[in-house]
Amino acid sequence: MTGQAGKKARRRAAAEQKRLKEQRTRYFIFGSVGLAVVLLVGFLVTRPEPVELEGLENFADLGGGHLQEGDSQPAYNSSPATSGPHSSSSTSCGIYTEEVPDVIQIHNLEHGTIVVQYQPLVSDDDRALIEEFARTKST
Repeated sequence: MTGQAGKKARRRAAAEQKRLKEQRTRYFIFGSVGLAVVLLVGFLVTRPEPVELEGLENFADLGGGHLQEGDSQPAYNSSPATSGPHSSSSTSCGIYTEEVPDVIQIHNLEHGTIVVQYQPLVSDDDRALIEEFARTKST
């Protein structure tokens, strides 16, 4: 084909190619969205029910804020303390053999540090397990 007929044929072929490409793009988008919906519904249907923890205590949030130099330590409503006015300084993350003061511990909690504590009567074997667990999680 040459001339006008050839030009028309090439334009029709190009238009058909464009239409097919747009159709594939739509199929891909709708397929991806459909798959995401199916996966989300599947997750929501099959996820395990949360386990209610026994003996869990909740304490009122005492707020935050930093104590000024010379301020006395406030009375906290839990032991160990979890909220309330606290020191403006923190301590480095790590394993401590001495108790970290509440006013400093709360500052660390404020910044997302996880604190693991145990009673002084914990056996050496259990203490070693706790410390090993903490080391594996401190990345």
